[in-house]
Amino acid sequence: MAGSRSQKPMVIEKIFFDRWDPGAGTLTDSVVSMAAIADAIHDTEASLSTDNLANFFKDIVRNTRRNDNFPKTVVAEGFTARQAAGKGDKSVFEFIPLPAGAEQAFSEPQPAPEKLEAPLLVQSLCLPMEARKLGREDESWLAQAVAELRIIETHLALHSDLDLIGVAHLMTNMKLRLGEIDSMWRGEIEHESGDTEPILIPAEMKSKNEVLEFEQVRRGAQAAAVEAEKKLDRAEAVLPMAVKVLPGHLVWVLEFDMDFSVELTIASEAVYRPCPEIPGV
Repeated sequence: MAGSRSQKPMVIEKIFFDRWDPGAGTLTDSVVSMAAIADAIHDTEASLSTDNLANFFKDIVRNTRRNDNFPKTVVAEGFTARQAAGKGDKSVFEFIPLPAGAEQAFSEPQPAPEKLEAPLLVQSLCLPMEARKLGREDESWLAQAVAELRIIETHLALHSDLDLIGVAHLMTNMKLRLGEIDSMWRGEIEHESGDTEPILIPAEMKSKNEVLEFEQVRRGAQAAAVEAEKKLDRAEAVLPMAVKVLPGHLVWVLEFDMDFSVELTIASEAVYRPCPEIPGV
């Protein structure tokens, strides 16, 4: 509800300033648990449910109005926040310093202007007419369309600096303990020695009305690495990717560097236009 959602900044603000030492410029604890959120809701007398606190911050950061729903007072002290599942006992989010030069809590990723001005055509005739007419605006349909149109394979063949010799789609909608993966591919890299190395390629899917959150992409990549070691009995290199639908039936595809231990860095990007147009894509 709009009224309840508008009270979340007050709760976040309460948690932050209870831990903030303005003289030292430090926080006593940056990680926020479900219990801490419940206490702050009680202390502020906010009309918020405590039934599903695991999604308390997710509902903010994935909203298109996320910068309006995060307290400006916290930003003024030089901090933003990110999800922190798995960092402590029932942890939900953590406060982190703002990136240098940032003026708002969350960045709004956009394609490079030259990519947006010159989208690449990708055929969609391989999709049955019925599928094109029944297309929806959700992640499941986007993942299916991207897989069937070979958009990931096309992008990596045209734009990646990696020496890939093969890419194959594995599955969609993987729900893991450390995160969710909308769609997963397997790739094969050839090294100068002639040896080959398998890699996993998890891709985050975002429809037109959803926010592309780089931290969510990074968590999905980390989850893929953990799952591979557990299920495949070996460490597996991971190549994170993301797909975001833009207005005008455009599709923004991003490949990130394989070293994502700290943050994501864009390795390549391009904008595609399915031809003919597809509903929801």
